[in-house]
Amino acid sequence: MAKITVGGVPEHFNLPWKMATELGLWEKHGAPAVEFVEVKGGTGAMLGGLRDKSYDVIIALTECLVAEIEKADGVRLVANYVDSCARTPHPLAVAAQGVGVRVGRVGGGGQG
Repeated sequence: MAKITVGGVPEHFNLPWKMATELGLWEKHGAPAVEFVEVKGGTGAMLGGLRDKSYDVIIALTECLVAEIEKADGVRLVANYVDSCARTPHPLAVAAQGVGVRVGRVGGGGQG
């Protein structure tokens, strides 16, 4: 089965991807193997990785993807992962339906 390489920043909202990959949950449930790569360079580095085929998929900020789409660069927004930067899936209860937490970091927009 093919492997899918996913790029994402090392932030709390990507922990489910990292944990599922480390635990082999993709393969266990019949999905293609996933390699999750933490990209410390942010959305710009991930977009570069899409262009040079380092990543098949990236998890990135919507506004950055929209700006890239406007350049007609071949980037497509295929799904919404988080409804708000302040409300994300609880990383330790990924399998639980409807469990969420508010997470804020200084300067991250989730302060209130």
